[in-house]
Amino acid sequence: MKRLYRLILLILFISFSHLVLGQEELTISTPFKFEQGHNTYIFADTAKIRDEPGLTAKVIDTLLAGDEITITEVSETKTTSSGKEAPWYKVSYSKNEIKETGYVWGALLSFSAHRRGNTKFVYGIDKVIIISTEKEYVDDVFASVKVIENGVIKRKVSFKFDNSDSANYPSAITLDNRGLTSNKIIFKCTFSGGACAVPTYDFYFLWNGNSLYSLPNLISSVDAVSEGPVDWVGITQEYIFPKDKGGKPNQIILYESTSDYDKNEKLVEKETYKQYSWNGSVLKLLS
Repeated sequence: MKRLYRLILLILFISFSHLVLGQEELTISTPFKFEQGHNTYIFADTAKIRDEPGLTAKVIDTLLAGDEITITEVSETKTTSSGKEAPWYKVSYSKNEIKETGYVWGALLSFSAHRRGNTKFVYGIDKVIIISTEKEYVDDVFASVKVIENGVIKRKVSFKFDNSDSANYPSAITLDNRGLTSNKIIFKCTFSGGACAVPTYDFYFLWNGNSLYSLPNLISSVDAVSEGPVDWVGITQEYIFPKDKGGKPNQIILYESTSDYDKNEKLVEKETYKQYSWNGSVLKLLS
C-alpha cells in the first residue's frame, strides 16, 4: 500500500534526522528534562548524592531505588553515559526524618512516581545504543521497570524498543487488576515521540504480589493525510481487559485498527480482535 510505504520511509527519515555519520557516541537527552518541583523516586539501584553537580564532586550520601526526592534546582552541568545525556539536579529528600539536600544525575531518576499501597513502581532507561555509519545502523533503547516494597526491589523486568525518538516523552499509570483476578496491579508505561510517524510504544506489566509479568508491547503509529476521506492513516493497538467494555472473564483481548490506501488509492480500514487466555502467568492465543 503506497501510503504505508510512505509512512515507513517517513519513520526511517525521522530516525536518521537527529543522527550524523561517524563513530562517536550518539545520545538522547529529551526524556531526562525535569522541572523544578518535580517529585519522583530514584530509579537506579543506588544513586550517589553529591555536594555539587558533576561526577568529580564529593559524594555525601547514597539513595536507593524507590527513595522519594523533590527537584529544587536544575543545574546547567550535564553528564553523558550509556547513550544518555542528562543534567544534574539539586534535590531534597528525607532520611531518618531529617531533611537533606544534594545533587543527583538526572538519568538515575524514575520518569515519574507511582504507588499503590505499599508497592512502588519505578521505570527508566538503562542504556541507549545508537550507531550510524555507512555500514551499520542501530537505534536501540533498553529500559526496565522495578517493583519496590519496604525499600527492597522485589522484581525487575527489562525491555527494549528500536526507535530512540519514541523515548522523548515517557509516561506511566497504575491500574487495578481490571478484572484479572490472579493479579493485583497493572502498570502501564508509554514511550512516545510526540510527532507524526514516530511510533508510540505501550508496555504492560502485571503484578500479582510476588511476580511481575510483561505482556507483548503494543505500537501505535499514524501519518497525516492531506487528501482523502480521513485525516490519518496508520495502526493502533490496545488491550481489552475483563472489566473493560467488551471484555471477557480471564481473557485479554488484543484490538488492532489499521487504515491505509491501496494501490488504487482506495481507503482500506480493518479491525481485528485476538483473544488470549490468561492463567496468572501465561498468555495463550485462543483459536
